[in-house]
Amino acid sequence: MTHRTHYGAAAGALALSLTLAAGACNNNGASSGNNATSSGNNAAIDASASNGAAVETVVDAASARADASAEGGTDFRGASNEQSAEFRRLFSQATTAFGRNDFTEAARVFRQLYDQSPSVDTAYNLARVYERIGESTDAITFFQRVLQGDPPPSDGQRADIDARIARLRAYEARRAAGIAAAPATSDELNQEGVAWFNRGVRFFQRNQFSSALQAFEQASRYLQSAELDFNLGMTYERLRNYPRALEYLRQYLETIRGQPEEIPIQRRIREIEQRQ
Repeated sequence: MTHRTHYGAAAGALALSLTLAAGACNNNGASSGNNATSSGNNAAIDASASNGAAVETVVDAASARADASAEGGTDFRGASNEQSAEFRRLFSQATTAFGRNDFTEAARVFRQLYDQSPSVDTAYNLARVYERIGESTDAITFFQRVLQGDPPPSDGQRADIDARIARLRAYEARRAAGIAAAPATSDELNQEGVAWFNRGVRFFQRNQFSSALQAFEQASRYLQSAELDFNLGMTYERLRNYPRALEYLRQYLETIRGQPEEIPIQRRIREIEQRQ
């Protein structure tokens, strides 16, 4: 299938970048794939400080984030020289695990750090790891602790976290329903497509998958959206047409690089591949 230009929240939502806490940091970019629609300016920071290292300036930290953003990393709040050597060692271990895509290990170590030192910075780091692996409930819990923490976030940080929580809740809704409930677009030119899309959702929810497929295919004549690709993939999977399911889910995957759904969708694709 030819890749299309996608419109919608999953493909177009951009979040404000968060300001790193000042600390002695070295750049350790966590590569998660470069995608023009991924949200936020991301950078992974390895904060294992060397002996006598000077505190990094805000300008240098911003530059490091910008460099790693091009590689599709994730902002982690740094460990300062005032923190214990053990804390800085574990921080480095967590960010290194993230950099090699061992997200389970990264989450485990960041959780260990949080239990030892429950700060807003550690809560934020843990939330970002949970977000990355699609653990939406845990991610929302720790993002909310950042919002309620001391010191409180700035207006820009709060807006970014609120946007992340909204995306996580939308992901939870899709996961619970097994389908995207509505297309992101409300363009009047696409209202015919929206009507077919909504009809397909109703058929899918009634387990009438053949009728749902016909409706979603009609919608595709008018709409171009990531949500429609997702629904077509899920409907083809229910109909056991695994090659077509994979085609649409792979296309959907390309629109959600760096989003909470990326890793769960990758897992779903592998499961379907094994069923073929």
